[in-house]
Amino acid sequence: TRVAGVEVRGNQIFTAEGVAGERCPREPLPDEVCLIEGGAYSRRQARTDGERVRGFYARRGYVDAEVDVSVVELPRAASGDEQVRLIYTVKEFEKVFVNQIFVNGLVHTKKDAVLAAIPLRQNEVLRADDLQESERILVGQTGDAFRQVVIRTEPAGETSSGFPQRDVIIDIEERKRIVMDYGGGFSTDNGPLGLFEIRNSNLFGELRQGALRSRASRR
Repeated sequence: TRVAGVEVRGNQIFTAEGVAGERCPREPLPDEVCLIEGGAYSRRQARTDGERVRGFYARRGYVDAEVDVSVVELPRAASGDEQVRLIYTVKEFEKVFVNQIFVNGLVHTKKDAVLAAIPLRQNEVLRADDLQESERILVGQTGDAFRQVVIRTEPAGETSSGFPQRDVIIDIEERKRIVMDYGGGFSTDNGPLGLFEIRNSNLFGELRQGALRSRASRR
């Protein structure tokens, strides 16, 4: 089955050419694949292309945007191949704003330290890439402070201007803050050897790390 055509409908905020450029990048990365006119049709790839368009909207603050993919069967081509037309229907909705940011599960960590580390801000546009970046920062850049981080959103009415807004809920599971390591050995040159280390992965609850190491030998 071949793709005879691709059409974008329902878009008003962005042009059809701009949306099409996001669905199928002109300069794709090595692992990026998309459906093109005249190429082979894949149901999975059609959905993947639709998700790419939805992500394009979500990164710009339209996190409620939806993309529906329709497949229209066409008469066979002269070569005998079956043909389809793909229609991507976009429901854009309005931009969504951040209402409040709640942080659950904190025991030793200060809430202000968590809020300062992430790009999400109250009363600003809620962007999908900011949600992903916040989770990446809390998991990957805070050392061993947190065992697990889950970020979700819930509807929270509208702003004074009538735009929808959502609360951001950050569920955190902290790790044990203080870890001690020790060891010993023997060297024919230096005799007995000793090692002691104490490490705090969340110093003063500020998402900072501190460590003290001590080594000892006869020398």
